[in-house]
Amino acid sequence: MRRKVADLVDEKATRKARDLGGVHAHVAVDLDSLRPKIESRNATLILGGRKKDGPAVGSEFGAKQYPQFPRWRGNDENAGYYVWPTIRDLVRTKQLEELYEDAIVEGLKSVDIVVDGLRS
Repeated sequence: MRRKVADLVDEKATRKARDLGGVHAHVAVDLDSLRPKIESRNATLILGGRKKDGPAVGSEFGAKQYPQFPRWRGNDENAGYYVWPTIRDLVRTKQLEELYEDAIVEGLKSVDIVVDGLRS
């Protein structure tokens, strides 16, 4: 399940970065810029891949002093240019809830439990 969520965010955020163009599109082309990391208890999206302070961080959050990046968007609910806006969109449109609900229903079906009112 965690893999599905991480892959969905990765796919949509990469598409959003490409659509933004400029440094965002450049970062989207670098396949190591945004990659899911799945562990036993959680899923993480690694921004910047192996380049710890590479252009991915600047393209996502912006910068105050580096002109190659867009303006800094802060660290509040409006932060980010492609990863955080993607996560906010998935929450707002309830797509993440639907993924988890589907997984729960499938899990219950696998042990022959009938669930009324939930998607099949």
